[in-house]
Amino acid sequence: MAHGFMLLATGVIFLSLVLTSDAAFDVTKSYRCRCVCPKGHHQTQDQAVFIEKEADPRSCKCSNVVPNATIEFCLQCKCQVESFNSVLIKFIIVLILVFFSVLLGVLIWQCLLEVYQKKRRAVALSVSARDVVRPVSAAS
Repeated sequence: MAHGFMLLATGVIFLSLVLTSDAAFDVTKSYRCRCVCPKGHHQTQDQAVFIEKEADPRSCKCSNVVPNATIEFCLQCKCQVESFNSVLIKFIIVLILVFFSVLLGVLIWQCLLEVYQKKRRAVALSVSARDVVRPVSAAS
């Protein structure tokens, strides 16, 4: 029980260090620009989707995302900024890692406990009938 508590405390400390680091606060939101365009002369699908990762929200325009795009082609595209919270994603990943670490700790603890109990049973069963001393009765 004490080992499980230590693992949980270690996970909480690790989680707080990750969330309070400077890098976590520098990138609290990440952005990407996603442009959906109609079928062009070089695509075989009905629509083409172009994504610019780590884009500046102000520069989410077809001319910045779609390579070799003409003005006429860009007029038919719909571009939008998508954002997601990277701190929340980091928190969930760390939470999952802590959960699996605790499960691994419990598994190791159970394996060690089982080995220890088998050794104790082996020592207890090694006593033979010759080693047992019969009590001397008073009537003899």
